[in-house]
Amino acid sequence: MGIHRPEAARNYLLRSFASPAVVPAGSPKKTVTAIDAEKQENLGRLLGALRIVVESWAGALNKNELDKRAWNWYVAVRPDVQSGPSGWGARGELKLSKILDLKRNVG
Repeated sequence: MGIHRPEAARNYLLRSFASPAVVPAGSPKKTVTAIDAEKQENLGRLLGALRIVVESWAGALNKNELDKRAWNWYVAVRPDVQSGPSGWGARGELKLSKILDLKRNVG
């Protein structure tokens, strides 16, 4: 049986966090280090947005209520890609504003 290290899974997931490839004409190409740093920053922003949403609902929903909402929340924020198997694994732009819209409004 092979030994699987967490770094491989982490690197696989980080590939999902690249910024859209918009390079102004005449600007130098980004270095691998800069691209990796950008991915880390994007992942940090995503985790921060998720933390805000989760903390806003903490104590307000029990496990069953959370389970009932989870799919609808996912559908509300998932990137627009082609439906069906042809869209599985496709790249799409994730909007942090959509995630933050799920934050519980208190008051």
